[in-house]
Amino acid sequence: MKRFRKEGGQGMNKIRLHQSIFMMIFLFPALCTSAGAADSVKDILSRSGAGDICGTVKKIIADRKDARIVVKSAIELGHNPCATIKCALSGGAPVEKVVTGAIEAGVTSAVVSRCALDGGAEAGEINRCLLTAGMSQCYIQPEGYPYTHPGPFVEPPIPTIPKNQTLSPSGF
Repeated sequence: MKRFRKEGGQGMNKIRLHQSIFMMIFLFPALCTSAGAADSVKDILSRSGAGDICGTVKKIIADRKDARIVVKSAIELGHNPCATIKCALSGGAPVEKVVTGAIEAGVTSAVVSRCALDGGAEAGEINRCLLTAGMSQCYIQPEGYPYTHPGPFVEPPIPTIPKNQTLSPSGF
C-alpha cells in the first residue's frame, strides 16, 4: 500500500508542475502586456522623428489616449515643449490636461501660458488650470489690446570693424 500512495503523490506533483508551466507560458505574458500599456505612448513618441512631433501628438490624442500623459511623455523625451503644447491643443485635447501634463514635465508656467495662448486657448482658462496646478498666474493680455503673434525672429546685424581700425580690449 505504501508503494501505491507514493506513486499517487508523484502524479500529483507532475500535475502541479504542468499547471505551473501553463501559467508561466500563457498567463504571465498577458499580465505583462497589460502592465506595459502606459509605455506605449512613449514608444510611439520615441519612434517618431523630431520634425514629425506635431502629427504624432495629434494622432495619439485622436486615438483617445490621455492628453496629460501624451504631453508629459513628449516633453520628457526631449521634444520642444511649446510645439508639443500647441499641437496637443490643435489636436483637440482639453486645455486642463495639456497644462497639467506640461507642468508635470517641468515646464515653467510662463512658457506653458504663452505657448497655450499661441495654441488658441483662452487666457482665463489657462490661468484657472495653472492655479489648480499650484503655479503662478499666466500672462494675460491687457484689456483693449488684441493679441498679436510675435512673428518670426530676426537677428540683429553683426557690427563690422573697418580695416584700418582695431578693437580696443578695454571696450569689453
